[in-house]
Amino acid sequence: MDKDQAVNSKITIRDILYPFAILLLMLSIFDLSANLANSGILLALIQGIIVISTEDDITILNLVLNIIAQIGATAIFLFLYRSQKIEVEEKKAIPAPYLALIPILFSMLEAISFVLVILLTPFGPVISAYEDILPSPTLLYNPLYYFLLFGALCVGAAISEELIFRRSLIPMLERRGIGSFWALLISSLFFSIIHMPADIIQGTLIWTLMHFAGTFIGGLAMGYIYLRTRQIRWPILLHAFINGIGGISAIAQGFYEYYQEFYLLSIVTIWSIIALTIGFAALSYSFIQFIQRRVDQNPPEWIKIVTDTGIQFNKFKIFFGISFIFLLLEAILPVVLNQVFEFIESTITVSQEYLLLKTIIISLYHIIIVILLFYLVYRQLSPLKEANWVEKKYPEYYSLDKSIVTTIERMQNFCGECGKNIIPNTSYCVYCGTRLIQENKEDTKDGDKMQDTLS
Repeated sequence: MDKDQAVNSKITIRDILYPFAILLLMLSIFDLSANLANSGILLALIQGIIVISTEDDITILNLVLNIIAQIGATAIFLFLYRSQKIEVEEKKAIPAPYLALIPILFSMLEAISFVLVILLTPFGPVISAYEDILPSPTLLYNPLYYFLLFGALCVGAAISEELIFRRSLIPMLERRGIGSFWALLISSLFFSIIHMPADIIQGTLIWTLMHFAGTFIGGLAMGYIYLRTRQIRWPILLHAFINGIGGISAIAQGFYEYYQEFYLLSIVTIWSIIALTIGFAALSYSFIQFIQRRVDQNPPEWIKIVTDTGIQFNKFKIFFGISFIFLLLEAILPVVLNQVFEFIESTITVSQEYLLLKTIIISLYHIIIVILLFYLVYRQLSPLKEANWVEKKYPEYYSLDKSIVTTIERMQNFCGECGKNIIPNTSYCVYCGTRLIQENKEDTKDGDKMQDTLS
């Protein structure tokens, strides 16, 4: 792509709004599912099975509500996918070296989290936002608790969050001319942001900072695996692994605090020492490779996340404006609404009727957002069929110049005009706007054109 075209390339508000509308729709369904489950008939059914009379029952209920919310988010993803609102991704062959990085990436995350704890703990108390699902002495011997805890952490959270932030957001941003590197950063940033409301409401500031940094780095790791494999199962596996270790650590700590049983904690400690050793070694090696890259300009595999880091649009104000609206609706307003209810609760006697009214008001907030987003997605916005932000497009099809494209395999991975990587399963090059010849193999006329070119 020449310099003039790079300057003239643009992207419209509609183009950038679409991925954020999809993202906010799925997150709103997540919140709405939990709130509706916490009121009305579904709550009555849950309470008919689980008698809410103790703190343990509330913990079980919280886990059930989390799983319902995760099912809701997964269901809306499947609905949008089947409605062709989320593009199909190419299933690439599994690159073994990158799958081998899953345990190494986990160890690196453990090492970074360990450093964060050491650095931030002296500045204040660390109260987790997940206190309401941690085990009590009696829950440690309750099989239902284990089923719900690991169901929520390793199945529900891993699947729903990876479908939203890696499988949906990353490819939608890529298809709008944003480099894969920026798509990875943006998805990781918003993955961290959506955890903040619960962290601020239920935890402490230090915990919020630690969790924000941890989820951001974790998002980078899981996004990296997704970009290299283009198969969402592997980020889900890494996510489940991370959450599972966290759940086991909480249980081990509970047995030690309540029953002075050191066996499980000792196993977790040994595992942590091994993970930290591998993690710090991997971080040191990556840092050395990064320094060497500064000398020879040969990017190492662990540092070279993607091949292109350019943003192919010039309207930053559109992107940041829509980002602010997203933050306002998904993070800021829920926190403000919670503060308002806390103030009211400090001045009145809290009753069952008040709690039901509170749940209904919060649910109505999400219902309004969901209705507006459904209207946007199904009436005003749609997935991109071509690179419509490129003002000066290349010819409709790129030529099969054998000096540039020597094999069919290379043709499938690189654009013959600008030479950039082709985003899997796109019908156009997201960098220069050229329509790709692979899209029209079933079209007789275009198939004849391709045959003539090859001959």
